[in-house]
This record gives sequence, structure tokens and C-alpha cells, in this order.
Amino acid sequence: MKRTIVLALLLALTATLCAQRGKVQVNRHGEIVAGNQVIAHIEKVGCKLLSADCQFFITDENDNLLIAVNTLSFRDNSLVIPNQPNSGTVNYYVFAFKGFESTAEIEITGVPKEETIAEIITRWRLIKGKRLDPDAVKLFVSAYGTRFSDKEIRQSLKGYVIK
Repeated sequence: MKRTIVLALLLALTATLCAQRGKVQVNRHGEIVAGNQVIAHIEKVGCKLLSADCQFFITDENDNLLIAVNTLSFRDNSLVIPNQPNSGTVNYYVFAFKGFESTAEIEITGVPKEETIAEIITRWRLIKGKRLDPDAVKLFVSAYGTRFSDKEIRQSLKGYVIK
């Protein structure tokens, strides 16, 4: 019985330590901290209370830009509900990476925050050794693509006939 209790406590302690090690934080200095190590800095610009218009700049320790994240929105006609003025609005992040031509778009759930951007960056391991990981960036871009801006373009072209 004692052995079972000790084993259960040991497993709980191990799980707690592993969960804390994987936790991502943005400290008051704007540093993205993952696993007790600073991996980059993040700066938020232009964000107002309850506004989706934000920009985030992720830099290395020498203040070299690595990633720029912009928030955009569009009205998705397929999501519009009659007599609901704000229905159909889709807010999304646009990730642009230094040295890469492609961008990636992710839907925003909630209010844009530095912590959300930091979690995405660390979950996808976009920064390795305080530099962009080209393989991770390519995988991220291919996984997310530009589905929101593509849909917005398709909606705006609807009804036009090109001869």
C-alpha cells in the first residue's frame, strides 16, 4: 500500500514538473520565456482595449526582427446571420517571417495577446537557438497557409466575368 502511494506521489510530482517546464510566459520586460530560457523578445504595438488592430514584433537579443504578426479581419459572407450587425466578422493573425516570402494565417480566438503569440511560436518550435528554424517555418506556413485572405479575395471576385 505504501509503495502504491509513493509511486502515485512520484508520478504526480513528475507530471507537475514536466507541465511547468513546458509552460510559456511573457515577462514584464517583453521576453518570451520557455523552459526557464529566454528565446526572444515580443513587442505589442497599436492594441487598444477590445480592438483587434494589433501588431506584434518578435526580435532576438540583438533587436533583429524575426517575426512580424499583424491582426486583420474580414467579413465572411457564409457566416453572416441576418439582423446581426457584427456577425460574419473573422479576425486572424498574419505571421510574416524574415527571409521567407510566404505568410501564414491563424484565426484569433479571444483578444490578441502576447502570450498567445508566444505559445504559437513555442508550440511550433519556430525559434531554435534564438534564430528562426527554416524547417519549422516551412511546416508552419504549409499547415496554415493564407486561407482567410484567399477566401476574402474569392468573395470579392464573385459575380465578375472575365473575358
